[in-house]
Amino acid sequence: MTTYVFALLALVGSVLNARKKRIGFIFWIITNLYWVIHNIICAEYAQAFIYMANTVISIFGLINWKKIKRKEKNSMKMKDKVKELFKKYGEFVFRAGLYYMTAKGSEHFTDENVDEIYKAIDGEDITIKGAGKKPIVSPDYQKAIVACAAELSKIKIAVILWYVKENLSFDDPESWGQEE
Repeated sequence: MTTYVFALLALVGSVLNARKKRIGFIFWIITNLYWVIHNIICAEYAQAFIYMANTVISIFGLINWKKIKRKEKNSMKMKDKVKELFKKYGEFVFRAGLYYMTAKGSEHFTDENVDEIYKAIDGEDITIKGAGKKPIVSPDYQKAIVACAAELSKIKIAVILWYVKENLSFDDPESWGQEE
């Protein structure tokens, strides 16, 4: 009778895993350990070895599942941060900041470099304007673009590209400024 209960619990673990429930691994670990003991008692050592291997695999699966969930949670936080930046700065500054960040490289946006850029903007000597040309945006907009670029540089580029792909249009200028 006990073997039927543990067989049923193993199936429950499989169903839970199929439904992406982490507790399925715990069911598997418990049932696999039972089968290890059961098979040793019955002198089925090869079968006991297989269940011990399955127990180890289930433990690694449980550990990896926790790591993946943690990464997904961090990724969602970063995606929310990109959305916040879009709302905070607006589409024009967001797009310009994204361009500026990718043109300069994310490693360029240290606190010291950002302060130097702000000083250059205030001193009317900044590469963001172009060589010897009059800037097309005000110093406040220039600083907002730099601030946005600096904040974007702290986010993984894959997350930013996901946001751009999902939320910004490049084909229809009429849709610019409207998040989908």
